Amino acid sequence: MSLPGVGEEISRVAFDRAVTLLTAEGSELRVEGPFDLTVDGSTTERVDPSHVAPHAAVLVRQVRRRVTALRVLDGGGLELRIDGDFSMLVHPGHEFEAWTYNGSDDSKAVGMPDGDVETWGLR
Repeated sequence: MSLPGVGEEISRVAFDRAVTLLTAEGSELRVEGPFDLTVDGSTTERVDPSHVAPHAAVLVRQVRRRVTALRVLDGGGLELRIDGDFSMLVHPGHEFEAWTYNGSDDSKAVGMPDGDVETWGLR
């Protein structure tokens, strides 16, 4: 399932115990679960969002770039692609929500434990 947000511009990246990407249009993607990060089509690395320091610079470089794909995968994962050959594949969580998307159109999707996905306001 595709989520709204394709074409939106990343305006900010925030770090706490998660990685949050915000767009200039008002959407927000908060990633709390482990994800695979691929940049420039090269090596993919597994990232723990609570220990993101080694990857922070790569994530911050996505500011001012546009989302080219944002979709929920079978099994509850999430794929984010940003122009410039950046991709993030979020794995479903087993005990907590792995990711939360709040769209600029008031839609919402949450990657629930064990691969379930809850959605609100998606067309």
